[in-house]
Amino acid sequence: LTALFQTALLGSFVSTHALAAYGACCILIGFTTRLFNFLVDGVSAKTGKSVGNRRWRELGSRVRRSLSFAAFMGILSLLCLVPLQQVLMEDVLGLDGKILAQAQEYWLLRCMLVPFMLLNMSISGILQGFRRVKTVAALNSFQALLETGGSAAVIIFRIKLVHGSELFSVGIISIIAYAVSVVLGFILLFVLVPPEADESFSLWNKVFR
Repeated sequence: LTALFQTALLGSFVSTHALAAYGACCILIGFTTRLFNFLVDGVSAKTGKSVGNRRWRELGSRVRRSLSFAAFMGILSLLCLVPLQQVLMEDVLGLDGKILAQAQEYWLLRCMLVPFMLLNMSISGILQGFRRVKTVAALNSFQALLETGGSAAVIIFRIKLVHGSELFSVGIISIIAYAVSVVLGFILLFVLVPPEADESFSLWNKVFR
């Protein structure tokens, strides 16, 4: 829904060139992030099993591995995608002219978003394993509202963050929204105790000690 809203804003208030550049970058990055959908479903199942069996040390290990894997693969994806910009845009998609120029400007920001997206997926999976489905829904809704609201503001009111186009500003807003969501989610992981655990349970101790 956020992508749909941003697409409508760019097409209505900016230009078709910006819209085409946005679509091209989102398609390429979206393919990458979809490869890691197991960070939600798979992690949810494994953490839920550990919680159900009250294997707290195992739970800490699973949480640590999930977050570490998401961060590592996010950074690795970023380092791999950035150098592939020319190949993907010119050779694969055949972009040129103004569309290529705007896509090149937006590409780095969209690549920088990948680590945050994977971490957000991992955190959502862990919280679902804690049976905190409403919390996950609230967190993701907050991120979506922050991103769409910020995108609407910079596009409609022509606010340029740093020096760049409206599309560049939208990219910055997306990174901010996901970064805030990841920080809040990380805090919630260690504040919300699994229902099966007693009040003295500390996930922090299980993960980092």
